[in-house]
Amino acid sequence: MMPTPSRVREHYWIEKLLHAGVPILNVKGVSGPYPRTVGRPTGAIGKATPRPNVPTLEDLRLEAHLSVAALSRKAGVDLKTVKRAIDGEPVQKVKAVAIVDALSKELDRPLKLEEIEGIHYAY
Repeated sequence: MMPTPSRVREHYWIEKLLHAGVPILNVKGVSGPYPRTVGRPTGAIGKATPRPNVPTLEDLRLEAHLSVAALSRKAGVDLKTVKRAIDGEPVQKVKAVAIVDALSKELDRPLKLEEIEGIHYAY
């Protein structure tokens, strides 16, 4: 399927704004890491390229040797919320912070939301 001219234009401006360092919010008010692409689109628009050496929430959970349920308990956040965060779905910022704080305590090192690949939150 060929991308429409409006999708190509949207992609162009997203890349231009990201390159300029402008924070981007989508229509749901979700900010955080926006998927970056490499080169010009040749089909599907917005294929994300993972940032090298940037852990995902799942990477950190596994490094901490925690099950999803254990992370949920330690963070004081509902199990479904933790699963959504791991899957890259938006969660409330306060809950994302609680999850990251729990991982930070378990791994005994400071972690920030911005340092985790694929975590999306809404204010």
